[in-house]
Amino acid sequence: MKAVLRGLCVLLCTSGAAAQAPAANADPDIVDLRFDPGTSVEAALSALNARGHRIVFSTALVTPGMTLRSAPRATRLGELLDEILAPWHLRAMHTVNGDWLVLR
Repeated sequence: MKAVLRGLCVLLCTSGAAAQAPAANADPDIVDLRFDPGTSVEAALSALNARGHRIVFSTALVTPGMTLRSAPRATRLGELLDEILAPWHLRAMHTVNGDWLVLR
């Protein structure tokens, strides 16, 4: 019985991971999220993080009052971050380990 449960657990765990993995030819810089005007900058960055993009930011820089003034049109991550952050005089720097660091 334990072996059956263990096998079922392994099957469920691996099938879930496979379903969430991006396609082999998918461009990791393409973002398929859309944001509405009025969305908080923090919520937009958090949504991008939830999709696997690693964006590091401080709530000292990205404060609750910061909202998107218009819907960003960019579909590539770097350009999207520029659109989201520029009105607040912030930018995102792509780091050596693949993270995006939000700074002034």
